[in-house]
Amino acid sequence: MDYGSPRLLEHSLNHMKDLLLWIGHDGRVLHANAAALKFYGYDSESFTRLTIHDLDIHFRRESWPQHWEALKRNLTLTVTVQHCNAAGTFYPVEIVDNYQCVDGHEFSLAVVRLVEHRGDRARRMQLMEFSVDQMTDSALWIAKDARIIFANDATCRNLGYTHDELVKMTVFDVDPNMTPEAWPQEWESLRKDKTLTFETAHRRKDGRMMPAEVNANLVQVHEQEYNCAFVRDITERKIHEAELTRLATHDVLTGLPNRNLLNDRIDHAILHAKRNKEYAGVMVVDLDKFKFINDNMGHDAGDELLKEVASRMKSILRASDTVARLGGDEFVIVLEGVAHPEDCALVGQKLMRIVAEPMILGEVAMEIGASVGIAVYPMNGEDAASLLKNADIAMYQVKSEGRGNFQFYEREMTAGGAEERPVHFALSADIRFEIAAVGGRRGAVALERSGTRADPSQRVHPGGGRVGTHWRHGCMGDR
Repeated sequence: MDYGSPRLLEHSLNHMKDLLLWIGHDGRVLHANAAALKFYGYDSESFTRLTIHDLDIHFRRESWPQHWEALKRNLTLTVTVQHCNAAGTFYPVEIVDNYQCVDGHEFSLAVVRLVEHRGDRARRMQLMEFSVDQMTDSALWIAKDARIIFANDATCRNLGYTHDELVKMTVFDVDPNMTPEAWPQEWESLRKDKTLTFETAHRRKDGRMMPAEVNANLVQVHEQEYNCAFVRDITERKIHEAELTRLATHDVLTGLPNRNLLNDRIDHAILHAKRNKEYAGVMVVDLDKFKFINDNMGHDAGDELLKEVASRMKSILRASDTVARLGGDEFVIVLEGVAHPEDCALVGQKLMRIVAEPMILGEVAMEIGASVGIAVYPMNGEDAASLLKNADIAMYQVKSEGRGNFQFYEREMTAGGAEERPVHFALSADIRFEIAAVGGRRGAVALERSGTRADPSQRVHPGGGRVGTHWRHGCMGDR
């Protein structure tokens, strides 16, 4: 008997329990033994019309050239995947892929073994490997010296590298936030706590950064320590968190910072002024005639006006300054790095001009104005609350004097000194409710009902805005 005859060889191959597939360099199935035909449920002619991608639907066609090159370099590759038969049933299989070249013809001889046909221990290992490769999260095994020694399929998908590329890299290549100097301390922390969870950003092959949540776990295998790290792409979470933060800190209509963010901006301006021995300005801006427009032209027109005013205010400020909307028609401007208090007056003058320019609402040109109160750190307050309160008092002083101007805060505006207290209590008795200052929110109403009237004589601040008013009370005379 010729033991080397093709007929005997084919007979032997067809009686093997292992499934044998001959795969061409383009991924087409060239031949299969009897065990393979029986398992997959095809006849020989139908089977040779398939490609490896028909058997492994998770194997992307664009990945085949990369796989083929890796097979040619290594000659043998072992993978655990899921194959589908003609009936549509999926089975976990181990494939030992062997590169062959006969008479110049390249092909792969793939030995396919069902995972369930192996011993219990081997079966569990294969199922574990299969499960790891099917995960959507990345899984990395990292040695004590920061080398990557294993990466699952999800790591390749998420970062854009091949397995071969990843196992030649270190943690520092993937995570720019981790440095060789910091790694020993990080490893000691992992040894102490056994598990660490933190957020970082991983660099993809194309240079883009991927926000990542890392769960690092210390694993000991044969007296060797490893970091088994599971990495989750949290890009969508970060986008969602950023949107929630924006909604919590910014006005929905104008996109400006709201009251929640305003205090932080004022605190920052104060800190900057302290460090640089400068000043900081807080300007409370209330639009004049807004209620008339909102009531007569509708809320849509009012919203458009507010957005236009917000845009105009931003256009006259520096990048370091802030304009915020408190609600309604009230805005606050924070001026950072003010060299001289009078510089706030220059901003006030620009603000008056730009707000007063006509606005087209629908087909109607409308004109509005603004009443502005200014408080300067540190003379008018040393914290956000004091500066806002005093700028607000100065703004209502402007309102009570006819609107359409800006004014610096002065102590005389606040009912707190010995001379002002009798006026405060007299006003309270006359109108049956207490007001904190002559220039407070209800100041104008209170003055009318208590018999107080404004005297035209005023003091003028060097910056150009009105900064004080003499008041005449019906019972107490000039104040």
